Amino acid sequence: SFYSTSVLWRCFLSTCIGVTTLHGFQQLRHNPANILHARFGIHRDFGLYADDEADYGQNFWWFIWELPIFAMIGAIMGLG
Repeated sequence: SFYSTSVLWRCFLSTCIGVTTLHGFQQLRHNPANILHARFGIHRDFGLYADDEADYGQNFWWFIWELPIFAMIGAIMGLG
């Protein structure tokens, strides 16, 4: 079959990791001393809309220290 669920999930996971890594590098370039208190998700580099059209980046943001917590929750739920 042409459609493979495992390939779909691998592509989705690699895209998520790539976007998170690029946002991390961007934040390190702008403000490396304040990385733990920086708001991630403010810039919409890969979206089809800008923040003047949809103001999601100003309302829904996250800190870098939240990433390992949610990764651990995802790994535990994926194994269960």
